[in-house]
Amino acid sequence: MRQELNSSIRTKLGALLAKPAFTSIKKLLDPGEIGAVPLLGIDGLVFIGHGRSDAYAIVSAIRSARQAVESNLLEALSTAVQKRLENLQSSIQDY
Repeated sequence: MRQELNSSIRTKLGALLAKPAFTSIKKLLDPGEIGAVPLLGIDGLVFIGHGRSDAYAIVSAIRSARQAVESNLLEALSTAVQKRLENLQSSIQDY
């Protein structure tokens, strides 16, 4: 991609204008930024990270877990799933 972006003045200018977007995308796709994700389907908060996580990813995982606890993620997910099931059951009965 770098070679193509440097192939002409027009693509260099476009790359320069798009650099902030590329930086944001890179950050979004970096597994170290998230660190870990919640394991769903169990009654509790468990976060799973990559086996090759570096120190930054582990700190990010701890941050994600703390945010989940502070925002009461487990209760919010449970409530949302329960409402969805009730709506689904209601739809089936109406059918």
